[in-house]
Amino acid sequence: VYRKLNFVYMEINPIVYTTEGTIVPLDLAAKIDETAAFLNAPDWGHLDFPAPFGRKEFPEEAYIRDLDAKTGASLKLTILNHAGRVWTMVAG
Repeated sequence: VYRKLNFVYMEINPIVYTTEGTIVPLDLAAKIDETAAFLNAPDWGHLDFPAPFGRKEFPEEAYIRDLDAKTGASLKLTILNHAGRVWTMVAG
């Protein structure tokens, strides 16, 4: 499942061993590779990918995210400094 659904991180902690002899995970954290949505969207179901923790999404980022959802191309935008003047375009 980890590879099939393109997880990039999974932590199960703690795991307990019960008196009945079963192993039970008590907590789990996982992260999936959102760039694999074109492969796994049907299996994932509906997922929202929020902006990084601690900041709100800029309107420009929301606009590009909306365009990305409507095309087979991969369109991403992350604004690091809204007042900045340096732009990079990365492909690959």
